[in-house]
Amino acid sequence: MALSGNQKAYLQARSGIARSGASRSNYVVPLLGVVTVNGLDITDHILYGTLQVSLQLNEQPDTCSFDVMLTENIVESNLYAGADVAIGLGGPVENAVFGGRILTTQTTCGPARGPHKRSVMCADYLQVVDSEYLVTYDWPPQSATTTILDLVSRFVNRSGGVGIVTTAVQPGLPSHASVAVSNERFSTVMRRLVTMFPTGGGFYIDPGRVLHAWAGASEPGVTHPTMLTLENPMLKSFAETVDNAQQRDAVIVEGLRTTAPMGTQWNPATDPAFLLSVPVEDASILDKITDTGGRDREVRIGTQRLAVRYAEGAWSTPAGTPQTAVVTADTVFPPVPGSPTIYVDSTACLTGRSFPWVRIDEQYLMVKAYSGAGVTPAFLSVQESGWGAPIGPIKAGAVVTAIDSLGDLLTTGRYDVVGSPERIRPQPLEADVVMTARHQTPGLVHEQLVQDGRYSRSGATARAAQEEIDFNQALISIQFETDDLNAKPGRLQTYHIPDPVVTLLQGEYMILSAELSWPVWGEVPRRVCTAAEVRSASVLDTWLVDTR
Repeated sequence: MALSGNQKAYLQARSGIARSGASRSNYVVPLLGVVTVNGLDITDHILYGTLQVSLQLNEQPDTCSFDVMLTENIVESNLYAGADVAIGLGGPVENAVFGGRILTTQTTCGPARGPHKRSVMCADYLQVVDSEYLVTYDWPPQSATTTILDLVSRFVNRSGGVGIVTTAVQPGLPSHASVAVSNERFSTVMRRLVTMFPTGGGFYIDPGRVLHAWAGASEPGVTHPTMLTLENPMLKSFAETVDNAQQRDAVIVEGLRTTAPMGTQWNPATDPAFLLSVPVEDASILDKITDTGGRDREVRIGTQRLAVRYAEGAWSTPAGTPQTAVVTADTVFPPVPGSPTIYVDSTACLTGRSFPWVRIDEQYLMVKAYSGAGVTPAFLSVQESGWGAPIGPIKAGAVVTAIDSLGDLLTTGRYDVVGSPERIRPQPLEADVVMTARHQTPGLVHEQLVQDGRYSRSGATARAAQEEIDFNQALISIQFETDDLNAKPGRLQTYHIPDPVVTLLQGEYMILSAELSWPVWGEVPRRVCTAAEVRSASVLDTWLVDTR
């Protein structure tokens, strides 16, 4: 039955009450809060059930989306990509939950020439800042507060930029080592800074365009949400997840890398698990220490992991020693039986090397012996045949270059089985040589790999140890639905959920995300939150200094 006279349309369907034609399709009623676009209040134009807000921690952007019926020209004229959007739960700026700009719009035309619908997707001001200037700069060791203020003034608050206030950057933040960045986003630089803090930290840009940055487990001075208990009326649902999928009790970190121009070759006359030496382009990936006194360094050459004792290079010789010499007489090929002798003007470049290799033209030669200081004429004795031997004649005047090498290599023993120990397996020319660090809890086998070509050996060792510490236990997270207005990313959520049958559920974790929706008109929004222990991120961005 259609409406007549002064009858009113119901704003929600009620069993036995709503009649055909007596309720309004797509009717919009006020939400609890205010949504403005470019300062224009459009709250009454948002379609019920379409307003969604997603809040994230650190560099992940907050987003919001909603649909609007285009029944007024002024509303349509303000809903365009780039327009400023603000959402507050008491007014445009009171208890603000979102501030940003429209990224995309989609206009849908309905049938029968009805009002068009415009769907809007927005991102917060952090995303806006990230879309502006790329950061290429370096800062000296200093307080992160000084660096952040300088970062904002140089790369954010410039003509035409969004304009960010820094009053919520915590004074006296911890000092950091030198920081150099190239073509990075603002949020990436901020993440690098806060993950250097010994006690952790965080950052975000709030809806009012104020940058917050702090050190510690959570932002100081904020109100954390109420403890989750079965008696808490704000708690709507709760779940605790124990995830063992990321358990790591044996961690391999692969860092700096180089190549082995000759590959590797096993000598059948020696121990099948032993390799005397191998030439490499840069042995400093294992630190500039010739002999550590034991095989406590590891590399992966091609498809084999090997323990290494010696890493030889220019640092093995006295400081200032030239690393080249010159051939003084032709050397025939095939060589004269016995160790081939190559006469040179000096052998100083090999002084201090226990496993010397040289390159003459394109030939890589294993040096078996060489003349000492003062011997005339100076000479090299090289491998006669096979791997590391001459492959062609050598002419007088050719340049002799001392080549870095790894010496006294042995299989790790980790892949031995009874009756079949691992052997040296030949690797191809130009095989990868990768510095490797490993940390393992004895007897455990959940092996994981981290690869980052920036890691020095000390950094890789620290990363492996920290990774094993952080992930040798299952990860616990909680998911809950609440209407607590203080349930926001970066804040700590405690819970205490007893049960007569199962184990007591209790703990305290940082909220990582909150998804806001308005399922009931006129009431506070529901927040579906995820909280978990935030693993230390310091190893991700520290120890990357190349000390070679």
